[in-house]
Amino acid sequence: MNIGADQINLRSLALCSPEQLNSKFSTTDVIGCGGIGSSVVMALSKMGLQNIWVFDDDTLEPHNLGNQFLPYREYCEGNEYIFLGRNKVDAMEGLLVNLLPDIDTLHFEPERFTDQTPGSPLVIVTVDSMAARKAIWKHVFDNGVNTRYFIDARMGAQTLRVFTVDLLDGPNIDHYEDSLYDDDVAVEEPCTARGIVYTSMFAGAHVANIVKMLATGPQDAPWELNHLIEHNAVVTSPQRVQRNG
Repeated sequence: MNIGADQINLRSLALCSPEQLNSKFSTTDVIGCGGIGSSVVMALSKMGLQNIWVFDDDTLEPHNLGNQFLPYREYCEGNEYIFLGRNKVDAMEGLLVNLLPDIDTLHFEPERFTDQTPGSPLVIVTVDSMAARKAIWKHVFDNGVNTRYFIDARMGAQTLRVFTVDLLDGPNIDHYEDSLYDDDVAVEEPCTARGIVYTSMFAGAHVANIVKMLATGPQDAPWELNHLIEHNAVVTSPQRVQRNG
């Protein structure tokens, strides 16, 4: 059965249509396919965003199943395929092929993003170390001539922090770079208190909403969002200067 994007997204066309998303973002890079990344990819693909490139060279382990939107198995033509021990992007593809009628425009790359030449208008970073964030930011800032927006989503236990960077906004860039501290000063949560599924869900929802705001305009997305889920407290910071273009 041939089902069009407008049929799939009938209930949200007046909020954010696939046409609006794809006219704004011809391609999107999502770096990391764990707790935040899997939730982001699922949300954006269901909203109708096409040409998403998902990068992650990590493998799916048992402790990932509790807080990441990645399947343990899939069935295809009567055969069972177990994703444990396989690459996370393979599991993500296995999930979406069962959720959407067509994922031909989605790309799943089991490799590091910094080995690629960045070229997407939108880059979303969901990695789990500050060192990786710094390397990705430098890679995009130095080489991503077509990149306009850079979203960095971070979470720990029951907290969420999201930065939205407009690469044409100098003060915005300065504010983001001030947030790139070293891993050795980050709060080290106990192994059994580093993530829970509803924080991942909040992260995917917030990032998807920011992408929607950037695509539909004219409102500006917050350049910093802090969400302490345990107390249901959200603090956002608006853009400090007028956007260009």
